[in-house]
Amino acid sequence: MLFKSNVLALVGDKKNIRYPSTKVIIWDDYTNSLALELSFKSPVLNVKLHKDIIVVATESNVFVYALNGYNLIDAITTYNNPLGTVAVSCCKDSKVLACPHIKEGHVRIQHYGLCYSLSIDQKRTNIFKTNKRAIACMSLNYSGSLLAVASIRGTKIKIFNTRTSEKLQELRRGSKNAEILCITFHRSSMFLACTSSKDAVHIFELYDSIKTINESEYKDYVKNTPPDEIGYKNNVIKLNPSVRNQSAKLAAVGGLLSNYFHSHWSFSRLKLNDAGKICGFADGNHFVGTLLS
Repeated sequence: MLFKSNVLALVGDKKNIRYPSTKVIIWDDYTNSLALELSFKSPVLNVKLHKDIIVVATESNVFVYALNGYNLIDAITTYNNPLGTVAVSCCKDSKVLACPHIKEGHVRIQHYGLCYSLSIDQKRTNIFKTNKRAIACMSLNYSGSLLAVASIRGTKIKIFNTRTSEKLQELRRGSKNAEILCITFHRSSMFLACTSSKDAVHIFELYDSIKTINESEYKDYVKNTPPDEIGYKNNVIKLNPSVRNQSAKLAAVGGLLSNYFHSHWSFSRLKLNDAGKICGFADGNHFVGTLLS
């Protein structure tokens, strides 16, 4: 669904002859009519909608269409992507796309121009290595300036600056392998939540990441947040200890275990009876995880 609008993207299944898994249906619920039908050679695994673009992911490609006119403006070849992993920023003033690069463990960032025509000449590509193994899950913050990415091991989530490729933070979900099912940023970019196959939700604060970039939504958030959660005075942010990530007591250890003990562990963890596949933040200053099994 495109934000709170009447535009929906629907994908069928293999058993449906009229609407198979190789088609994307753009449905206008206001007029109760079909707006667009896109066909592909292989099954569609993921669809993302932006105010200006439609992004479709298959196992080996990502296709980008302009929402105005439905012209194909980009076709990207990716590494084997069986989950259809792709991320798109939500801000109307920025169009940033992240997807696996053709090389394992590398990500491709596309910064598209702000011009409504979305000329192919206006995009800027940034490719960098994020993991040793294949990428399994990723997410962009609201403005597209931060990327959160996890590999198929699912033990860590790394935060990168999409403009400079700099790794800003490393978040530790756990020590044992798991499938990261969903990663989502808070609107302010101050917090991040994830769900995994370990039947748990982890919530992290991103102070170390957000302080390195200029985020207007972050500043608006901290100015209007109750002092029991975040303090904001003279442009200096001070988080309450209850919402700070946990650090290992043996953080000074070196050698092979150095990265493990220097990672940031979640400040809040919710154990579930079943694996929650989707997590999100509610509107407003206080966040609430919403889960779908």
